[in-house]
Amino acid sequence: MQKWANWIEGDNWQRILEEVCSKLSFHRFEHTKRVVDVAKQLANHYEIEIPIVVLAALFHDYAKELPKEQMRHILIENGREDILALAPAIWHAPVGAYLIKEKYPFGEDIFDSICYHTTGRNNMTDIEKVTFLADYIEPKRSYPRLDEIRKATWINLDDAMYMALNLNLEKLIINDFLIAEVTVEARNYFLTKRSVSQ
Repeated sequence: MQKWANWIEGDNWQRILEEVCSKLSFHRFEHTKRVVDVAKQLANHYEIEIPIVVLAALFHDYAKELPKEQMRHILIENGREDILALAPAIWHAPVGAYLIKEKYPFGEDIFDSICYHTTGRNNMTDIEKVTFLADYIEPKRSYPRLDEIRKATWINLDDAMYMALNLNLEKLIINDFLIAEVTVEARNYFLTKRSVSQ
């Protein structure tokens, strides 16, 4: 616990906060701060280790505003050509995870939380779910059925993930976008968990 706490205190925190700020526009950094706030509240609510959740939330959009060509290069460099066929809007998640992995000794919990915060995946940890949902429900977000997902997030993370993934899939289908297999698998995984618990 202590080693994680050290990252969100004093000079360490100020340094990484400034680094993230330097990579993002004002609008995107304000969004990131809201995601961090929601993630911290959710971690407290579900008794999840707060420092890890805060770090994952802080870095979730680290690569969001990189040029597409730079992101493409990083994905190819890391053997993730499979992602290039998908909407560029989701590229930043794995790209950010690879960049953070190179710079910081954070480990898989934070890597996976950043990497899958747009697509979801099977067997998500609570840290990953909180990062995904904090990004999804932060206060300035606004789209149909979001209030329902917001309420569910404070009751059951798995139910909220299922609802959010369903909504994502609907939007992707309506807009004729390719769908990442990992997202379909994640939706089916949470549906299965839901069915078992009912």
